[in-house]
Parts: sequence; structure tokens; C-alpha cells
Amino acid sequence: MDIPAEQEAVLIPKEYTDALMLDLVAQAFRDIRLRALQTDPTSFSSCFATESEQPHSFWTERLQNPQAKTFALVHEASGVQHHHHPEFTLLRPWLGILVLLGPKLVDIDVYDNDSPWKTVLTEQHAINEQPQLQEMEASSVKIALAYQIVSVYVAAEFRGKGLAKKLMSSALAAIEQDLKNKRFGKAVCTVDVADGISVARNLYQRMGFVTVAEDQSTTDNGREFHGSVMRKAMTFQATRDASVV
Repeated sequence: MDIPAEQEAVLIPKEYTDALMLDLVAQAFRDIRLRALQTDPTSFSSCFATESEQPHSFWTERLQNPQAKTFALVHEASGVQHHHHPEFTLLRPWLGILVLLGPKLVDIDVYDNDSPWKTVLTEQHAINEQPQLQEMEASSVKIALAYQIVSVYVAAEFRGKGLAKKLMSSALAAIEQDLKNKRFGKAVCTVDVADGISVARNLYQRMGFVTVAEDQSTTDNGREFHGSVMRKAMTFQATRDASVV
């Protein structure tokens, strides 16, 4: 089904013109995240009881985390003037969210499918040093930038319209842009999918993800999460766009 023109995925900025705007965006983020945890508790490893008790600073820090990109699916009501500035766009109703973590450097040969962040080679500050990246890649074809997609959610009343795909496409496009900007050759992206959520699993498969680890479990506030890890590999060459391998 085609995606309605009035719905779009917006990358949430980390800097704002004033503190009030940051507070408003953080509140919108909190509201839809808690709604996700309350209405679809089995889809997430975190739980409503834990995150609903977090202070306001918890949400602003999440939005401004330098190792994450947060996307909001927003809606423009008919007759409302469209604002091109991201801050004003985010004052529209939020229909969904997605968070992209990374990049971090990993060695593909020892990449841990069960917990991809355990095999990090360097901290985030080094990722932005392009000469070092190119030197590391030249010395080993096994090095890749690693990303993880988390917190994927679309409100129930807007499902079945291709909006989760729109969020995922925005995240993958951000990875492609990272590869181009850093002129780095390879990336891997993982996403967790809860057991029994076949719609999400099927979407990820159509977008090039494959299951690399099953029967994964975590516990939060006494509640267990069971699911699988899916992964997508991407490459980039200076003469062409990023592609799946």
C-alpha cells in the first residue's frame, strides 16, 4: 500500500533553538515510547514500569545521544501549514519511532551475533577520524561499521500502510550516507525481533535482513523478552551507491 504523502519520517535534531523546544520534543518522544511499551509489551526488551519512572533528563539525553539517531514518523493534518524546519515539523502528531545506534567498529570474523556491541574495536570519538578509518580498512578487509536498530514502533491505528518500512528505509539511508561520508567500505546492521511478531520479521526479511541468532532472552523488571537477532550487510564503493551483499 502506498504511504500517504502527509506522513514522513523525520530525523530528530540534537540541537535546538531554545530549551523549551527540546522539552516539547522530549515529551513527544516519551509519550510515544511509553505508549509502545504499554500497548505492545512483548515487542520490546524494556518495560513500561521501568521507563515510566525515568526523569525528564532521561529522555532529553536519549535524544541527544551522540551514538544514536532517532527518527519520528510524523503526521501533517489536512489544512495545516507545512514547516520545513525539523523543530516545527516535530510539533505535529507522532505516529511512530525508530532509533539507530552506532556506528562502532567491529571485526567481522569475531562479530558476536548474540550481542553485536561486545566486539567493538574503538569508541565513538574515533569513528569520526576518517584517515584512521581508511588506514584500518586498508589493513584488514574484515573491519566494518556496526549499527543496531531498536525501538521500532508504529501506532496500531496506522499499521498496514507501509509506515514501518518508511522508518526502516530512513535508517538504512542514514547508514548509506555514513558510508559515503566516511568513505568506508562495509557496514552491518542488526535488529532484534520478538518471538511471534511475524509481521516485523517478514518486513525485515524483505529489506535484506537475515536471522543470525535465535532463542535470545533478556530480563527487565522481572519480565523476560524472547526473540531473534537479524542482520543486514551493506557495502559502498566510491563509484556507486551502497548495496546489499
